[in-house]
Amino acid sequence: MTLTPKENDRHAYHLPLFALPRKEQLTGKRSVAARLSEGSTGRGWGVIVPEADTALLSIDGGLGPWCHASRPIAVHPGDRWYWKVPPNLASLSIETGYRDKLRLSFNDGGAVEAKAWEAGWKLALEKSVGGTLCFENSGKTVIWFRLADLPVKQAWVATNSENAQVTPVLSLANKWLETPKREVPKEDYIAGRFGKAIVVRPGKPLSLPDHEKIDGVVKKFFDAEKGTLEFWIKPLWDVRLHPESKFSVLGNGVIQTPTNLKFAQGEWTHIALVWRPLSKDPSVSVVHAYVNGHDQGNYRNVYWPGYGDRPPNISKNAKWLEALVSKAPPGTAFALDELRLSSVPRYMDADAVFGRDETVNRHRFTPASKAFASDAQTLMLHHFDGNVMAEPRP
Repeated sequence: MTLTPKENDRHAYHLPLFALPRKEQLTGKRSVAARLSEGSTGRGWGVIVPEADTALLSIDGGLGPWCHASRPIAVHPGDRWYWKVPPNLASLSIETGYRDKLRLSFNDGGAVEAKAWEAGWKLALEKSVGGTLCFENSGKTVIWFRLADLPVKQAWVATNSENAQVTPVLSLANKWLETPKREVPKEDYIAGRFGKAIVVRPGKPLSLPDHEKIDGVVKKFFDAEKGTLEFWIKPLWDVRLHPESKFSVLGNGVIQTPTNLKFAQGEWTHIALVWRPLSKDPSVSVVHAYVNGHDQGNYRNVYWPGYGDRPPNISKNAKWLEALVSKAPPGTAFALDELRLSSVPRYMDADAVFGRDETVNRHRFTPASKAFASDAQTLMLHHFDGNVMAEPRP
């Protein structure tokens, strides 16, 4: 994104709702999910309302857009956004997961009185009324921020300081001007993928027994040689504002979800871990991590343990936690539904050999469209329909 557009230049913006003077020209692919809203604008203004949470549009010429920062805004390296401090506003809360990369400054060189909080920055504004605050990305990758708890009229930011002095005239009836609610549900159970789902939040982990002890003998519900662990997950935090990519959602130490799984924002995602020995060499085991039925692992170096990109396997030296545990790191929360542990690898191509001549897992599947039912291969099954009780095994 270019910050100071010149006449006849084209500029691309990846934004939530934003406003333009009527003279601006919009271009770009017709497949872009956005529409120009006429009825909700003031005289001389148009508003672009993405059908999804954000849209990518191109603008030919003009002064650039005004963006409503109550929703997350992408800031590309070197880019800036500007916001005029309104009168009678004592403080500002900025949500961002990139405190070290979001550089804040006032145009007049005034000091920025900012304190870190778990969701980003809190600014004291008593000495800055009428000033213009600049948000700049000092990093090398895209970052996100939003202005929290502001009246809808005061949440507009612009691509240059001059435009920031002008507030778009739009109808407050437009639903996109409503401040989105990001609070994690207070209930322990919410609407799930099927029936109810359990909420996992910071400080309240989920722990499910993965064994039983009979006459002093421990009997594990899982087989480290082969099996399947699957569940549905729905992120309840905004992964753009609070990026947290380095945590394992669920595991017992021996069987553990990878730390690099990607979840759909605000949608249910099916995760399936399938582990099994390879037919070519049964001494070699692999773990397939399927996301919505698709495994993106690279299996070129499956037989070469010295390479760093070797796919994951079941470690014989892993410490068993004696339970399936799910923890939400600070700033995150998620819901889990339909957790099933099976004695067999349910999703796989038994004939796949992998290695240099077969580097990807071509097996695909469509996740179940209804709640699981126990069968002879089911070792654990939790529906989370208002409790954590497991369904009795056949």
